[in-house]
Amino acid sequence: NGIIIGAFSTLIAKAAFDAGVGFDDIYSIIYSFVKYSEEIDKPTDYQILLCNISETFAQKVKELRQRKKYPVPIQKAITYIENHLHYPITLADVAKRVNLSRAYFSQYFTKQTGTTMQKYIAMLKVDEAENLLRYTHQSIGEISRALAFCSQSYFTEVFKELTGTTPAEFRKKYKQSVGAKER
Repeated sequence: NGIIIGAFSTLIAKAAFDAGVGFDDIYSIIYSFVKYSEEIDKPTDYQILLCNISETFAQKVKELRQRKKYPVPIQKAITYIENHLHYPITLADVAKRVNLSRAYFSQYFTKQTGTTMQKYIAMLKVDEAENLLRYTHQSIGEISRALAFCSQSYFTEVFKELTGTTPAEFRKKYKQSVGAKER
């Protein structure tokens, strides 16, 4: 089954790469799915995993296409943010990366995306956290640290604000829904 997951992941990853998804994103996605596949033992779990791999890569391609509607500085900022989700990211870091002043970039980012940069970063980190909660057995504290939140309680607060549920509740609901699909 691991060979099938690997072959399928490679085919989907190649299609995503051809569509413009970056190598770092592809590696990160495949790595998390391969780690997850090592922990499953039921055939239905493999079917669900294959569907999730497809959905994840399709979402990445969709995000890439949506990003292209933004001006180049915003595209560069978003790419920088995505590639640094596991580190603390400041407005000054991103503004410097796109060669704009901090004050101007802050207003420009909000005008172009419809949200502040900090909220945008939080949304991306929560999306990544959802994947980690679904496909790994990392503790909530480990996920919080991996995504560079200052504390687990702040991570939980941000997660709940954006999803309406806590990370623990999210993981429990996901596991229950996967269990229901198996029946």
